Amino acid sequence: MSTDLTPHYVVAHPGKLPLAVGDLFPSAKTANTLRARGAVVLPTQLEFLQDFHLGGFVRRDWGDGSFMPNLFDQSRGQGGAPTTIQVPGGISHLHWAAEIFNLSSTPDGVAAGTFRLWCDASSGLLINSGLQNLTQPVSYSLERSGDSLIIEGKALINSAHDGLVALGLWGVCTKTHVKWLAVTNTRDAA
Repeated sequence: MSTDLTPHYVVAHPGKLPLAVGDLFPSAKTANTLRARGAVVLPTQLEFLQDFHLGGFVRRDWGDGSFMPNLFDQSRGQGGAPTTIQVPGGISHLHWAAEIFNLSSTPDGVAAGTFRLWCDASSGLLINSGLQNLTQPVSYSLERSGDSLIIEGKALINSAHDGLVALGLWGVCTKTHVKWLAVTNTRDAA
C-alpha cells in the first residue's frame, strides 16, 4: 500500500469548465478555485486511488431518467442510487455529491424532500461497518419539471477491515430523479 497521505482533489462534475470527471489535482487552492468557478470537487487520497480497485473515487450515472429513472417518489423513506466503494479498515471519511432533478410530468409539479448517504445492507456487499452522517439531511425544493440541483454531504464509516461497502442515497421526497452520485474517501476530514 502507498504511504502518500497528502489529500488530492478529484472532479466529480466539471460544470461548464473544460475538465473531465476524474481529473485529479494535488492542491487545495486549485480545488477551491475550481469550486468557485462551478465545478464539484471532492477530496480523496492517492493511496486509495492507487491501491484499491474501487477506492478513492467512484461515480455512477443514471442519465436524464428517460430510460431508467432512479426515481424517488414516496412520502416514506426509500433507498436508491446504489454504488459501491472500497474502504480500508478503521475510520474513513466519505465525501459525496449528487445531481438531482425534478422528473415531474407536469410543468408545475414540485419535487421536494431530503437526502442523506445510506449503507445498503440488502446488497450483500456490506462489510462489518457503521455509517454516521456528519451533515444534516440535505433538504431541497425544485419548482419546475427539469430543474436540477447538486447536493453534497459528508459521513464517517468505521470498518473492521478492508472491503467493499454498498452505499446509496436515502430519500424522503417526491418526483425526484438522481442523475449521478459520486463518493470519495479519505483518512482525515480533509
